[in-house]
Amino acid sequence: MKAQQTIDQINAQYGKVPPQAIEVEEAVLGALMLERDAFESVQGIISAECFYKHEHQIIFEAIKRLSAEKKPIDLVVVTQRLRDNNKLDEVGGPVFITKLTDKVASAAHIEFHARILAQKYAARQFIRNATEIMTKAYEDTDPGRNRVAMVSIWGTDRRYFFSFRHRNRSKQNGHRNSQRN
Repeated sequence: MKAQQTIDQINAQYGKVPPQAIEVEEAVLGALMLERDAFESVQGIISAECFYKHEHQIIFEAIKRLSAEKKPIDLVVVTQRLRDNNKLDEVGGPVFITKLTDKVASAAHIEFHARILAQKYAARQFIRNATEIMTKAYEDTDPGRNRVAMVSIWGTDRRYFFSFRHRNRSKQNGHRNSQRN
């Protein structure tokens, strides 16, 4: 059986650009380094995988680890953590990290931006899984096993989709209720 295709391979095959929002990714990372409690606002909404760019995933992971260690999250500490882990050059160096914080004034809309990233990630996952289902449907090797795999993938997509919708609706309803009070 073929190895799972990456989203880039799938999109190259079909001549499409994957769902992404690079500017939003940069705004989220910059905001996380600007305001002390910003990470708490997004930790239930996004994970490193929600970032399309690998460099952004690395930066987010460094921020996540700093938060777990109860350490400050700012430009200097994140840059040093990346340097200590020999990842600073891989993400674009200290100049790139500084540019991230220059792109935002505050973390005021970070939850909204995090939801955009989660939606783009969900779309990429749906594309990857739909392509995998399509590939399995064309394979003749063992139709019974392929059907089980397709149902399994489809079930995973549906669970993720409905879980994502429920989380967003719950947060939106909570936000609306707090506005009414």
